[in-house]
Amino acid sequence: NANTVAIDSSATVVIAGGSEGINTSYDFATVKYSPVGVQQWVQRYNGVGGSTDDMSGMKVDRNGNVYVLIWVDSYPDTGRKVDMQLNKYSPQGDTIWTRRYDNVIPAYYSGLAIDSSGNIYLCGSMGKFDGEIITVKYDSNGSLIWSRNFSNNNRKYTASSSGIDVEGNFYVGGLVTTASTSGYFVLKYAPSGALLWKAEPLIGEMSANTAGPLAVNKNGDIVITGYTGSGGQTKMWDTNG
Repeated sequence: NANTVAIDSSATVVIAGGSEGINTSYDFATVKYSPVGVQQWVQRYNGVGGSTDDMSGMKVDRNGNVYVLIWVDSYPDTGRKVDMQLNKYSPQGDTIWTRRYDNVIPAYYSGLAIDSSGNIYLCGSMGKFDGEIITVKYDSNGSLIWSRNFSNNNRKYTASSSGIDVEGNFYVGGLVTTASTSGYFVLKYAPSGALLWKAEPLIGEMSANTAGPLAVNKNGDIVITGYTGSGGQTKMWDTNG
């Protein structure tokens, strides 16, 4: 059940998605094809204790390394029900490293991006709908550079997507909700992890029901799209928010 695809600099194609296991729960697989469609390798992942595993994002860097963001149903060693893991595969399909970021409560990651230096950014929501955003940065060797949390006691934030600009600034987009309504939000982080700005609507301006993809153009403008009760909705912010 492939749900994401990427093409590297050599025009090879990598796909990833869910895969039914034999004597295991639901897992995921990553498959690489040559430019003419010949299968190069398959990497299938079955997590701790044969638990349910699925992927929530995949990227290929400029060297052909493949990064897969994994949703893991259970970590018996931590006692938590849900957490996330990042796997790095070489262009030949070998596992280079895996990294799990241990959260106090379960975290559901929905954004994955790689900058020009090979640093990897992840973003997601703590407790899925509990209202706190987490953003994590690793270097290409899998060393944790920084992590940041963002919350507001009066509003709930759910990350849906992410993006990165030519200067290495990282953007988190999603849905912010109050007791009665909801709308889009965007957070902009510098490469150092400093929060440069946040953009979100005033209460009277909120109208979105769901938030979808986010994109950043060459000028640093940020676009996010989603759905309202009456149809699609797209909004744009400039690089200053």
